Amino acid sequence: MNHKLINTHMSDNGFSIEELPTEKPMVVEFNATWSGPCHIMEPVLESVAGIYGRKINFHRVDIDDFPEITRHFGVRKVPTILIFNRGSLVDFAVGAISRGDLASKLDKVL
Repeated sequence: MNHKLINTHMSDNGFSIEELPTEKPMVVEFNATWSGPCHIMEPVLESVAGIYGRKINFHRVDIDDFPEITRHFGVRKVPTILIFNRGSLVDFAVGAISRGDLASKLDKVL
């Protein structure tokens, strides 16, 4: 089973967190292809998704492709990681963080 991050196919017109699957907690990473810290976070997120992928849904949002969603959530720096549980934002991280710090945040949600 592949636990890699899922690239979202959300449209700016129809996005709301309630439309996404909410039976499991969800991690939404806001990133940009031009961002060095986003490239640093990629293997961290891939690793964490491999560990938690059966219990948590993982999504990516490229801020250049989805500017309205980015503004909706007040994202100003990348990477920004938002953690949702039952459709509500429960935690977040801005900037590159360690695998251990991200895993700790996810353990609290589970």
